Amino acid sequence: MAAAPPSKDKPLPTLEGYDLNTRLLVAVFNMLKLMDWHLLRVNGNKTPQPSLWPIPETAYEREMARQKQRQVDLALTALGVDL
Repeated sequence: MAAAPPSKDKPLPTLEGYDLNTRLLVAVFNMLKLMDWHLLRVNGNKTPQPSLWPIPETAYEREMARQKQRQVDLALTALGVDL
């Protein structure tokens, strides 16, 4: 898993300077940004989705996400959905 390639659709920030508290604070900040955006959308404002702060991922997290995506792709293929 240490050699797992990074995701192609987003750049990987480094883990340097990220401890558990920082990671949780960034996640809370991102959730607040999304909640604010949803409230604006519900009330008729057509603002684009906000850009979220990136959270570093370990190789294990990337591999688990890739396996989960692979399972979804297999299920969609079994249902006849072309990807």
